[in-house]
Parts: sequence; C-alpha cells; structure tokens
Amino acid sequence: MALAVKAAFHAGDPDAAIDIGTVDGQATAAEAAHPEVASSVTLASVARGDTLPEDLGNMSAFDVARIRAYAAERDRTPAAEHWRAASRAATADYERVVALVGMARLGASDTAELQELSIRYPELAQQIRAIEDLAQGRDGEAIASLRLLAQTSITAANELVAALLEVDDRQGAVQVMRSASATFHDPEFRYRAAVILRRMGNIASAREEIRECLSGAPATWPGLAEARRLAAGLALDDDDIAGAEEMLRAALEANPRDRATRWGVIRLLLSRADHEAAWRVFGEHETVLEVTNDDEALAWILLHREFSTPSETTIGCLRLIRQFSASEHVQAAALTAVVTHEGESEPLDADLIANFQAAVAAFSEAWPDSSFFSVRSVPEDPDEILSSLNDLTRRTPEQEQIIHEVTLMVTLSRLPFGTLSAILGQNYTDFVIRRGLDVIPSRHPVPAEHDIDVETYKRARGGGVVVDTTTLALLPVLPSSVSDRLKASVLLNAADDTLIDARSARSLGVRPSPGRLGWDERSQSARFYENDMDWERKVHQQAVSLVADLQKVRRHPVPRRGLDSRIDWDTPWMRSVALALHLGIPLWSDDAGLRSVARAVGVTAFSTTAALDAMSTENSISGEERDECDRLLVEGRVGDIPLIGRTHFVLSLAEDAHWGAGALSLAFSRPAAWRNVISTMESVANLLPSIFRHAPESVPSWAYSFARGAGYAYQAQPELLSLVLGRMLVDFIHASRTQASQVSQVVDAMRLAMRGVSNSATSGGNFVEAAFKVYLSALMATLPPRMAAQYVLACSAALSEEDRTVIARLVIKGDS
Repeated sequence: MALAVKAAFHAGDPDAAIDIGTVDGQATAAEAAHPEVASSVTLASVARGDTLPEDLGNMSAFDVARIRAYAAERDRTPAAEHWRAASRAATADYERVVALVGMARLGASDTAELQELSIRYPELAQQIRAIEDLAQGRDGEAIASLRLLAQTSITAANELVAALLEVDDRQGAVQVMRSASATFHDPEFRYRAAVILRRMGNIASAREEIRECLSGAPATWPGLAEARRLAAGLALDDDDIAGAEEMLRAALEANPRDRATRWGVIRLLLSRADHEAAWRVFGEHETVLEVTNDDEALAWILLHREFSTPSETTIGCLRLIRQFSASEHVQAAALTAVVTHEGESEPLDADLIANFQAAVAAFSEAWPDSSFFSVRSVPEDPDEILSSLNDLTRRTPEQEQIIHEVTLMVTLSRLPFGTLSAILGQNYTDFVIRRGLDVIPSRHPVPAEHDIDVETYKRARGGGVVVDTTTLALLPVLPSSVSDRLKASVLLNAADDTLIDARSARSLGVRPSPGRLGWDERSQSARFYENDMDWERKVHQQAVSLVADLQKVRRHPVPRRGLDSRIDWDTPWMRSVALALHLGIPLWSDDAGLRSVARAVGVTAFSTTAALDAMSTENSISGEERDECDRLLVEGRVGDIPLIGRTHFVLSLAEDAHWGAGALSLAFSRPAAWRNVISTMESVANLLPSIFRHAPESVPSWAYSFARGAGYAYQAQPELLSLVLGRMLVDFIHASRTQASQVSQVVDAMRLAMRGVSNSATSGGNFVEAAFKVYLSALMATLPPRMAAQYVLACSAALSEEDRTVIARLVIKGDS
C-alpha cells in the first residue's frame, strides 16, 4: 500500500495517492495509519492544495519539517528554514539526503553537508548538485549530469525522471523509466511510466507499458495488485471490459484478501449485469468485506437487495445510512432497497421498522426535493388530498403535446418504440412486455422497408446478430418449434445493457402494486386505476423468463469510444444498435422505428416477421405453420401482421375472442391495417353484425380502435379522413339497427380516438355530419322522406345538442 501511494504521488497524481491511502478510499484503517502511508498521504494533500493541519500526529520531527517545507513551497513562502530543520532532525543518511535535495531544489544547498556527503557518496552528491543546477536554471547541465548517473544509480534515474517532468518532457521521462526498469529490474518504473502515459491520454502505449511491467514483475513485488488494477483501469479506458475483468480476477486470485481488488471485480461484474457471479465473489471474502466509499456502498445495496434476506438487508442498509450520512445517493438507494427487496418476504423486528421509519423521516428532512427517493405526506383535509393528487397526476399542456407528438412518430415507425417509454418515465423492458400503448411494432408498415428486412435476414443466416429486447419478448409468442429454428439460424449476441434493463424490469414485479394513480381526462381529476393482479404476475413472469433467456446469450459490453457524439446512445435500445455497429453484424429487432435508425447509422437490421416471410417463401415452414404464427402474433399483440384481404383469418380471430375487443381490435387500431381503405372497410362491415350480436358491450372499444387506425393512417389528409370516418359511422348505424344509445357511444368513442391521434377534438372534421348525410340519402332512396327523417332523428336522439342541430338541418334540407 505504501508503495502504491508513493508511486501515485511521484507520478504527479495526488488524488490517486489520497484515494489509495485513506479509509475514505481504498485503504483499511490499519493501512492508513501506517507511518509511511500517513506521511505520503499528507504530502499528497499538500500537493493537492489542501490546508495543512496544525497537528501532524505522531510523525517524526523530520517528517513534520519536511511536510512543512513542502507546504511552504506550495504556498510560495520561505521554505529553506524548514528544510534546514529537516536536515537538523535527520537521523539517517536517507533523511539527510532528502533535506539536502529539498534545499537543492531551492537552489541553496548546505555546502558543508554536501561536501561531507560527497566523501562517502560521490555520485549522490553529484545528483544533488544537478538538482541545484536545475533550480538555478541550468536545466541542460542538470539533466546531462543525471543522464550519466542514471545508468548506474536507481536514485539518479528517479531524479532524472523528476527533472524531465519538471521541464514537462513527459515522453523523455517515460523513456528513462523504460531504460531504468530494464537496467535495475525494477517493475515500478514501468508502472510509473504507464501512469504518466495514461495521464497523457496515450492509452494504447500505457497498456503496452503495464503489460511489460506485469510480464517482468516477480510474484513478490508489493505493487503487483495495484499494477493489475491499473491494467484493469486502462482496459476500461480502452473499452476492453473483458481485459479489465481478466486483470482484476488475476489480481484477486493472487491475493484473495485484497479488499480493493475484490470490490473492483464485484463492480465490474455488476456493470456487466452478472449479479450472480458478483454475489459469489462478495461471499468468497474470508471476512466481512468492508465498505469504504459510495461506489462500494451502492454495490453492497444492490447485491443484498437481490440475494440477501430482508432482515440482513435492512440492518446493513441502516448501517450504511449512518456511515454515509452526507450521501443522498447512497441513502436513497438504501431506503429503496428495503422497500423493494426481492427476497422472500419476512416480518421485520419492530425496532428495525422504527429505525427504518426514522431514517426515512431524516432523509425527507435532509433532501425534501430528492429525485432518488421521495415520501409524500397525506393531508388531513379531503379537499387538500384531492388537490394534491391532481397536482401529482395532471400533465401540463406542453407535456401532453410532447407525448402526443412522440406517440404519433412511434406509431408511424418514425421513432424507436423506446422513445415513448423514456418520455413516460417507464422501464423499457417492462414497457415492451406490456406492449406499450398497443403492440410490439415488428413489421414495418411500408412494404419496401419490409422487403429490405427479408433480404437482410437471408444474408444474416449462419452468422452473428445482435438481438434486442423487442425480439426476446416476441419469440415466446411463437410455437417453440418455429422460434427454436429461428434462433438456431443465427448466432445470438446481446448488449450487457439489455440484461441490466431486464433485471430492473424483473425487480419492478416482485412487489406488484394493486393499482396506480393517473389522470382521468373525462372527469378532469386524479383517478386510481386498479391493476389486474393476474396480468401483473404474468408480466413479472415474462420479465423473469427474459432475464433467463438473456443469460444464455453471449453478451458484450458496449464500447463508448468512436460513437457519433450527436446521437444519444445511452438507452437500452440504442446500446443494441451500438453493439451491432461495433461488431459489424446485423441487428435483430422487432421495433420498426429502431431498425430505421440502425440503417441510418450503418447497421443492417431485420425483424422476426421478415424472417418468417423468408422461411415461408423457401418452404422452411409450412403454410399451416405460418398461419398459426400469424394468429399467435396478432393474439400476442405484435404488429403489423397483414389483415387486408384475409377475411376468413380476421373473422376466425374475432370468433375465437368471442367478438370482444382485444388483440384484433388493437391490430385494426394500427395505421398499417388501413393502407387499403376499401378492403379494410369491407372487413369492418363483415365484423360489425357479429360484434353487435355477440358482444354489444364491446362496440365502443371496436369503434375507438377502427377510428384510431384510420386517424393515424390519414391524419395528413383531413378531408379523406372525414369521409372514411363518416362511412365507418354509417356501418355502425346500420349494424346497431339505429339504436340511439349505441350510436351515441360509438360517436363518443370515435371522437376520443381522434383526440388521441391529433390532440384535438376536432380532428376528422365533422364526420357525424358526413355519416348522417350518407345515411339520410340511403334511407330516402327506399323510404318516404318523412319516414326517412323520423329514422334519422330517432337514431341521433342521444347525440349532443350540437350534433342534433347539424342533423336536423340535414333533414330539413332533405325534406325541401
């Protein structure tokens, strides 16, 4: 430890020296109290600019004088007297030399002492004179003298390095250290050279330097563990996570008791989402693994939240809350871990609960506006409660507009599916499993784009691909015989970030909430939406399965260097694109919007639906298998499976669902279902009679879905949209047999859909007027005008006054 602190200090990195040698960093209490470590850390704090304490503890008179001399030099106050005091207090030749060197650095050496030293140590005296030359501006003479001495003296080599660094010749210093390492067989020179090269930003050379250091270092070298940690750090700098893990594991194997190395391995494994391995490494420490900084505390919390018992986790989290009383992040993580513990539930001791409640209260007082953890008090006044809930759930018009615009772009496959989850503040994997707003957007709505997906899959077969969350969530929907063939046709790879996000989704479902607060547009107030607990358990099980599937896939860390800085890569979905870009292989994603983004940055991509089409055209799967796949995909809320021209397929799906609104109605709510409006309207007309007959309660939901799909498909063509919606309403009127209440519900549902499509209640024009104009004309072609008018007025009786007025004018005009 003392060597590592000195090496960091001499390499000009006081922060690293302090981190290595203090209990707030990497050192244990015993290591930090060691005299050599304590004096080196104090020197580093002086170099960093920290205030020098009045009491320097139990340090020797020499160390006190030396430290005060360094502090004086830093503060540009006279230091010579302190160096003279150090010289007087010196009890060993080494200390005398340090004092003489200190005075020499000021250009004022003690001539008598130096003369005496030169009798016994002529080369050392020559080195000190060279240092004095350097201080007096004779750089060339000093360095020339030291170069000669450095060939035979390790101390001269060190002084030459210091001299070269003094004149900012870092590359020259590195060359000297390389030569000195070979001459004196001292790996510390190579280690220091690697540190300097790292500070210069030359990571490749630094990695080569540390490799040379480790290859020549004896197993007994005290700096071996620190050198391996440096090698791991350099590997991380170079985006070589595997190399970093290899170095840290080697260091841990060589010294299993090394606390800093063990934490390094644990944190690296956690960064790769390998929590099980991290927990094993944590448990293998022969004693309690001490937590000394924020990063270690967060790692401890994460591991115990997932693998330990609730009692042990709560006790440990309360201990960390006391230890890290100034850290908002650590305290919030500790409180959250207790609330969301993933283990089997168990009753906690009453005192433990009281201590936890006190910790929550203290946190809320210290950080009332924390974004990490918040507690809301419930007012006593009912009106205040309602007002508070409204404030909590109500969105601003600006927020509503952003959500609307993103929803539109995602629905049209112009933005990745995950963009909406980010806007809504939801976990991406959980959002995908729940199908977001409607479906997983697998098939691209533009046929030409889908054709590209098909050709990409054909070229990708037999090679590696990066699989993303949407595909992993979709594959279980298919028959295992088909999904197994699909997976076997390529070599699956995934980003570590995909598993990290999936683990978070799994954690969300451990303690499912009975409901959620949300904003109700109709009542314009907060509302509690009750969760279907069977569905919540199913979502959680799918998250568990997705994590298990990812653990079987070859995973990779995603390099951050070399990525286009104009693009936000730090999302789970874009990390998959980044990995595919790095590996130079296709992306297998069932997010049509993400595939478009991938192609824009040079990554080829395909979907599961494209792969199925390729297999179908090549007879790799039978027609019956393909139809069954399509059926399961629609029922599994995967878009956009073709419905146009498949009347029997559509009616069969509706009948299987007992004509209720569900997966099929969601399929019709997608713009892709309305690419051929005539064919789709025929399907609607075929469905409506059975819907009204067998599931009349679901009529408004069907109306909403049909209108939503048409609205998204033709939102840029308002006149055409008004005609389509009008024709749709006529079909509903006919199917309802002019029941006024049902017609009113249909109109309300269609208008609600239009509000969602355009964020405006006026979208789609006055489709009610268009519909009743057509309906009235049809009736008047077969009935007397008065009877036709009576039918129309009766049918519209439950509509709004505004709608009834418009329809009355149509009737009057028709009569005339």
